[in-house]
Amino acid sequence: DKINIDNQLKKIPKEIGNLVELQRLYLENNQIKEIPKEIHNLTNLKHLSIRTLLLADILLIFNLQFLIFNQ
Repeated sequence: DKINIDNQLKKIPKEIGNLVELQRLYLENNQIKEIPKEIHNLTNLKHLSIRTLLLADILLIFNLQFLIFNQ
């Protein structure tokens, strides 16, 4: 239900969209500049913590209940 990635990741693989049961995604301390459209398949995602991200991409995650956004 939870993934924590803290390794200077630059790109989220599009296969993340296959993790439809994922509820928590922690991507702090990464260099991600965009989110693949497949992340919208994560309809059970409730918590997202990420650094530097386009806000418009986040708004498309409808079930999101908790967001930590650090720039």
